[in-house]
Amino acid sequence: MKSALERVFSSASRGDTLCQLILMDFYLSINHENVHKDNSTGRKIETKLSRLFALSTGDDLPRENPNIDVIMTPGDQELFDDDILTLVTNNYREKGDLFFINSQTNSLYKLSIKSLVPSNNEINFGAFEFLSTIKGLPVLNNPLHNLQERNRSISFDYYGTRYENVGLGSAAKLRGVWSFIQNIGLEDEYLNRFKILLKAVYKDDFLIYIKDPDSFKIYLLKNEDFIEVMLDKVRSGFTHMRVEGNGLRVSNLSSFTNKAIGRFVYRLDSVLPDKQDIINILVSTQSQKVNQFLSL
Repeated sequence: MKSALERVFSSASRGDTLCQLILMDFYLSINHENVHKDNSTGRKIETKLSRLFALSTGDDLPRENPNIDVIMTPGDQELFDDDILTLVTNNYREKGDLFFINSQTNSLYKLSIKSLVPSNNEINFGAFEFLSTIKGLPVLNNPLHNLQERNRSISFDYYGTRYENVGLGSAAKLRGVWSFIQNIGLEDEYLNRFKILLKAVYKDDFLIYIKDPDSFKIYLLKNEDFIEVMLDKVRSGFTHMRVEGNGLRVSNLSSFTNKAIGRFVYRLDSVLPDKQDIINILVSTQSQKVNQFLSL
């Protein structure tokens, strides 16, 4: 993917008509100011990349829960109850937008696409059962067990310390969770559990697409770098993180783009200097197809 995108952008910047046509198609369908806020653009990115690079989409493949042994070691499984392990396989099943199946090695490569407009700095990383990171911690009468999807914020006293507004949702509530874990001395154990669950659920790489009307901005992020960034945020008290529903959201885009192994940032005029000429070619091509259809 990285080398292919490099060829498309470098060739377009040198005036290659085919690559300019490809980028113009993306620009008109996804980046243009008249469409870039449309919800449908996310699916368009997925469809266009799948066709461009001969990848399968989630619609092409059945989504099934994997055997837990495929995504988590037996030793790690012992840390969690069976209901949590089932949730992990459910979350894993829903990850990935583009897939490459290597029949020779019987392996599957997964790529998740995250798209957002320039004014939005938050990425939704999809389903992750946050409560699973809490259940099973060796805490006497663990008050965090009172957290639920319908009871997302709690206040409590624990051995002489008062905790207010602890729970899911906002970053402030999550900081309360971390403060409690720190005060009882379980930071390392909690981080280990969080890391195991992250690595089991998120095994895909990421493509971040900024739908900027003035520029192309595409970033490729390796799975292990995503895990590293997420754990750093947990260590710092869930910085810029929040949980909405069962979705994990992060509002610090640069922490991921700075780790990207591929950065494709080009002003439109550097790869599409003659947009009108390219548009004329597209219109002419479409007119030829219409005429051919009418002549049948």
